[in-house]
Amino acid sequence: MNARSLAGTLCTRLQRRRVALAALMTLSATAATAEFEFNPYASAQHLYDSNVYRFSRQVADVTGTTETADHSQRYAAGVDTGYDWSQQKLRARFEERRIRYTDFEQLDHNEYLLDAGLESSFLGNTTGVLNFRDERRMASFDDRRSTDLIIERDRVGRGSLNIAVTPDWHLLTGARIRNLRSPLPDAPALPLPAPGAPARLASPDFALHERAYNVGVEFGIENKERIEDVVPLFIGIMLEQQTVTFSGVTPQPPPPPGVTRETFDGYRLLTLDTTARYTINHHSSFDGKLGITRDTPRQSTAGSRLELTGDIGYTRELSALTEVNARLFRRVVPFVATADATTDTGASLGAKWQPILGFIVLADYAWASSSFRGLSGVDADNSGRGDKTQNASLSFSFPVLRYFGIRMFGTYNDRRSSAAYNDYSSKVGGVELTFRWQ
Repeated sequence: MNARSLAGTLCTRLQRRRVALAALMTLSATAATAEFEFNPYASAQHLYDSNVYRFSRQVADVTGTTETADHSQRYAAGVDTGYDWSQQKLRARFEERRIRYTDFEQLDHNEYLLDAGLESSFLGNTTGVLNFRDERRMASFDDRRSTDLIIERDRVGRGSLNIAVTPDWHLLTGARIRNLRSPLPDAPALPLPAPGAPARLASPDFALHERAYNVGVEFGIENKERIEDVVPLFIGIMLEQQTVTFSGVTPQPPPPPGVTRETFDGYRLLTLDTTARYTINHHSSFDGKLGITRDTPRQSTAGSRLELTGDIGYTRELSALTEVNARLFRRVVPFVATADATTDTGASLGAKWQPILGFIVLADYAWASSSFRGLSGVDADNSGRGDKTQNASLSFSFPVLRYFGIRMFGTYNDRRSSAAYNDYSSKVGGVELTFRWQ
């Protein structure tokens, strides 16, 4: 090997070492700036429910299930994980559950929850968020009039993109997809049904499918007098297209003579909202949206109609220990148990008190009025049905040791319906022990 070749080889090796050293330094810097979290936890809960099946007295008499109170135990174990590097944040949570009943052993079952998300900032002015949630759980007994164990599978995917076109103007886009498989069992025959109302048949393959897309703009107004309140007011406008469809619904019996069968398999919602978030000061804030929603049933003789919708909330810190909040809402929501939709109008009040670190008292009350569509034929009595519901809850959480805590809680639920067999009330109380490694 001549001197020139030897010099070239040495230079090549030196360049490779420099490249390798630079790559190693880059990886080391990335690892140094990245943060990894791994927080396993476990909990055990004992619960008393005065009305497990959410039966009215009328339904209980028909089914012969006059005793609906029971104790249950809920065991859960899971892990919260997170990984932060540069301008990316990855979060994931996985939880397994086992629920056992003292008397109603046929309701014993397993559940799980997977929730993962990624938040990323790029190009200096864009933030993207992706989230996926997959849950297996016992379906609510509301409106099912059944004592059978019903397991449902709920999958939801979300994505959003926030582009800061200028420091003041932001372009917002998002999408949501949801698939909920929630079997509908037979409902018992009730006395004095509505004239001509067909009996609801079992729909073991029933599923709800939801697709939504939104686009909007947001404008932030700075407070020039208070530097610490960088952008106390955001105002904007948002347009959302939402489609809800149902599948797996068993065809209903032929209607009585002279009655036209409805062909209903879902609806479309087109909502135009004005949005606002306003920080009044360090102790008060306001958020909300107010708009118009056009509800259009799919494949139905019923026409479109306009609904005033909105969600307005106010939060106030009364002191360093106490916080209260209030909210008003009116919204169109899918109602799974009868493959339909409701318009819910209501209000809620809440309070949080934290006198010492780790000790938290939460109190909440909500009232709502629900108006049902009644177009699907799954439960024909829902045509013209209206409900009034009240929900109140109180909980106490406090740490015993660094990794161990206790929560005691109680709730009261009451529903009064224009169809009396949908009435129910329940009282729930329990205690939960939690171990969390942090």
